[in-house]
Amino acid sequence: MPLLGSLSIIFKKKEKKEEKTKSKTELTKAKKPIVSPPPAIDLSLVEVQAREIIAEAREQAAKIREEAARIEAEIAKKEAEVDRKIGGIEEREKALNNLRADLEKRLSEVEEIKRQQTEKLEKIAGLKREEARKIILEATEKRLTEEIARKIADAELQIKATAEEKAKEILVDAMKHGAVDYVPEY
Repeated sequence: MPLLGSLSIIFKKKEKKEEKTKSKTELTKAKKPIVSPPPAIDLSLVEVQAREIIAEAREQAAKIREEAARIEAEIAKKEAEVDRKIGGIEEREKALNNLRADLEKRLSEVEEIKRQQTEKLEKIAGLKREEARKIILEATEKRLTEEIARKIADAELQIKATAEEKAKEILVDAMKHGAVDYVPEY
């Protein structure tokens, strides 16, 4: 009987283990979530939201187009202004070239007058040609050098003032253009 009692205890323990494993598998099966079908989507609500998103996107696109058009018009205006200023500089350069040509013409006239005076001096003074020429050349050269230097200095001052003014304007324009180059994207 004691053998029978110990066998019954062993079988009872085995039965309990089997029950525990069965209950564990049942628990794991019970823990797995049951996948339910997705909830019904209200299509009219989705369509309304889609229309709102599209309307908002169109509105933002219109604003971006308006801003781009404004910036483009501003750039065109600035370009026209720069072209006008460049035209003014070209006109001044042309005037300076005309002045230079006039000075060269006057210089050649002076050379001719100098030659004529040299001939007269030689006749009147009876000086040797080289001596008379040297005296006249020195006097004429001094006078011409002073006159040409004065005219060149005046022209240079005028050009420098104009160039500095135009350079400042162009620099300011370039800085303005650099400030509006950024357009935010959405």
